Amino acid sequence: MAEVGILIIDDDIGSQRALKNVLDSEGWRVRLAPLASEAMSELASGQWNLVIVNIALTDVRGQLFLHPQGTRPDGVLSAPQAENEAPPKRIRVLFLVPLLAAKQAQPILEQEGLPYSLKPYHLHDFLEK
Repeated sequence: MAEVGILIIDDDIGSQRALKNVLDSEGWRVRLAPLASEAMSELASGQWNLVIVNIALTDVRGQLFLHPQGTRPDGVLSAPQAENEAPPKRIRVLFLVPLLAAKQAQPILEQEGLPYSLKPYHLHDFLEK
């Protein structure tokens, strides 16, 4: 079985470390990107199967997640690609929604059918998603 790569886009150091420790212990390859701008080059590398992103770092309707080659209704996005490259790899996305952003973000995520987990979360519930 191929190694699963997970990219975490979150500027919350405590959340980053906790997620990385748990996901590392599950045997997955994990990389941290504290800024959405850093994530674009990481996504272009084609190494990631899952992106876990703090919704507070991006506009869910913005370029990173809902562009023409962006997410589908099931929360899968296409990695950016250069011209003359093979079709982009599909990457699953899980949005982390801090409670302070929940009132604004939840309706959009639900309307678009995108998967999310409220922060703070119970580890068991998070791993199920």
